[in-house]
Amino acid sequence: MEEPKIINLWYLSGNPYGGWASYTSHLARGLSSLGHKVVIRKLVDTERDGVVRDFGYGVKYTSTCKTKDFTDIEGKHVIVALQKNHIWSARILMRELEADIVLHDPAELKSDVVYSVLEYQPKVIVIRTTNLGMIPGAKNVHFVPHPYVPTYCHYEEGHRGWRCISISRVDFDKNTDILLDANRLGSNIKIFGFENRIYTRFNLIPDYPEWEQSKGHFEKGETSAVDLCRRSDFVADMSTISGDGGGTQYTFLEAMDAGSTLILNKGWIRDGGVMTPGTNCLAILDGRQLNGLLDNSDAGFPWGSELDDIRESGFELVRKHDATKMAKEFIDALS
Repeated sequence: MEEPKIINLWYLSGNPYGGWASYTSHLARGLSSLGHKVVIRKLVDTERDGVVRDFGYGVKYTSTCKTKDFTDIEGKHVIVALQKNHIWSARILMRELEADIVLHDPAELKSDVVYSVLEYQPKVIVIRTTNLGMIPGAKNVHFVPHPYVPTYCHYEEGHRGWRCISISRVDFDKNTDILLDANRLGSNIKIFGFENRIYTRFNLIPDYPEWEQSKGHFEKGETSAVDLCRRSDFVADMSTISGDGGGTQYTFLEAMDAGSTLILNKGWIRDGGVMTPGTNCLAILDGRQLNGLLDNSDAGFPWGSELDDIRESGFELVRKHDATKMAKEFIDALS
């Protein structure tokens, strides 16, 4: 085992939900399992410096003053989430402490982020192979898949009272309209997940006035998302990201861990990607096709023992993302 280190994971974002938060918690738990001392840090005003609070998902964070001399903080430093309003703090971390950075998808590549990476040349971790070349000129880019701490990784039928749910955020890149199109045809998909009210007010409600609100984002408990998925036969994630796809997201791993059959947007699928329709997921094009899948009227989708095989392949993929194993790869990449 690597000699235990102090590893500071800088969460430079105010967003408490979604893939960044899930990534940080699973990575922290994986690194801790190797014996490392992990400190998740969020920037705050002076009066809260040093306060330890609940991050959610089974881990804590330490409040760190924005004006603090970061060079007094011991250990390795990695920026695991970065919103544009924290770019100057990120630049200080890269310049003064040689902090490395995790970039999750091309949507994060604002000009200041690209400029900082090219100027300071930190090691960059990406979580899907499609993102390896997303910053031309970056010299130290490494692919390390999502770390994930499994909860169940087996199938139990008795818990399932719902046909289909969605636990993705209700937001611009999540294509919630496809779910609502299927519901208009009778699917009754239950939509959970954190709601971006700007998106729903100005982009969703004008075309879908029946929308009221998400059924409520679920608690940030260690197993909350998986437990929710475990109540449903299917979990639908209609995400697409321009210039990205093919790999995993946390909603995928949570659905597969729960033994639910995962339904993806065909726009996410890539040749050579790990998400393969008919092997570890199903994929649809639009709401009509999604409704046909869920009401068994579309003969183009597998059923019976074929779904058992898809679930088993999902379990296998979840195990490949084991957080301890991925944490070792993470340390190796930053060494």
